Amino acid sequence: YVDTDLECLQNIEPLLDGASLVGCHEDGIDRISFSLSTGFIAVSRQHPTMKRVLEAYTKVVLNTADINLKTGPKFFRIALGKDIALMRIIPARWIYPVRYSERTALAELKCYEQTCHFFGAYAVHLFRPEGAMWTPIENQEKKSCDRRILHLRSVIEFVNDTY
Repeated sequence: YVDTDLECLQNIEPLLDGASLVGCHEDGIDRISFSLSTGFIAVSRQHPTMKRVLEAYTKVVLNTADINLKTGPKFFRIALGKDIALMRIIPARWIYPVRYSERTALAELKCYEQTCHFFGAYAVHLFRPEGAMWTPIENQEKKSCDRRILHLRSVIEFVNDTY
């Protein structure tokens, strides 16, 4: 699973090689005891940990306090429980070369208008500004839309095919 505002910069297969559960935290490994990114998650088919996490999501009551605790990184970390030990935690800089707290740099670097490359990064989370429309790069509007549709299909297929 990847958020629709995560732009791949290079093939992520090396990050997944030999692992059945892969994740990261945008602020680094020292934060995984508290929360875990939900913008990038890789899991093998029918992984029992993910099945349990998905079941926990079905019990969430929405429109209540702290959405982060209800469905976001805090919730995901709590739902993983001690199975966090089974997860390959990749360096934050590989997916989050720019942290959410530094997201204004993305606009300053014109990352919403062109692909920005960050040394060693496999992807960049663009943290689309609230209410902002994407500025399509020439001939990329259709690609962007297709990526979102593909993402939605992959989530639906994952849930339907896996569980």
